[in-house]
Amino acid sequence: MAEEPILNPSESDPAAQKRAAEAAKTQSNPSPPKTDISAGIKDDANSYNGKHDVQEWWKVGVETLTLVAVVWYACIASRQLTQMREATIATASAAQTASATLDFTRQINRAYIAVKPTTGRDISSDLPIIVFRMANLGHVPALTVRHQVQGAVCKYPLPPDRDVFNDDGLWQNDGTLGPESTDFYARIHLQPGDRTMLQQDRRLCAYGIVQYTTLNEVHYTRFCYVIGGILPDFTEHCPVHNDSN
Repeated sequence: MAEEPILNPSESDPAAQKRAAEAAKTQSNPSPPKTDISAGIKDDANSYNGKHDVQEWWKVGVETLTLVAVVWYACIASRQLTQMREATIATASAAQTASATLDFTRQINRAYIAVKPTTGRDISSDLPIIVFRMANLGHVPALTVRHQVQGAVCKYPLPPDRDVFNDDGLWQNDGTLGPESTDFYARIHLQPGDRTMLQQDRRLCAYGIVQYTTLNEVHYTRFCYVIGGILPDFTEHCPVHNDSN
């Protein structure tokens, strides 16, 4: 007696056959494995952020160092400027002191000529004579000394703010004048009627200038005196034309 074949239940079941076919297809063409890329992207982002943070820190560090360098340079420049100003002021002060010292030295070591009238005069005649004494009051000789002197009958009192005299007379050379004195005189020519006016509002005026050289510089002394009047010995300075350099 022949044996009947044993049938797989799936061979007679269409649904089972379909599932078996799909399973065989899956085994012959396996699907590629799934890859999770989110983790890699996250790692790259973290790496980029880390590098960006480092760059930012470097940038902040460089800017901070630059600011510190600028502030340091500004402090050094300000200090140098202050020192330069102090040095300039000190130099100017030293120059002024040296100049003042030199001027003082020159003043005390130079010649200085003064002029004043003496009692040796004759104003009672029609040709009055006024005698002046020129003295060197300095400590060195006065060189190339010369003078001029003039006389006139002036209205008295003289104007206090106007120089009515001029130095256009004849020069007379006196040479060198040491620490001594010498006399010179001025003659005043009176016109008719002057003698009467001298008793009223007129006076004898004698004026002039002395010029000399000291320490290679030219100096002068101008002088002017009012003499006479009711009192023969009356003498006073004119309000102007009395100066020197």
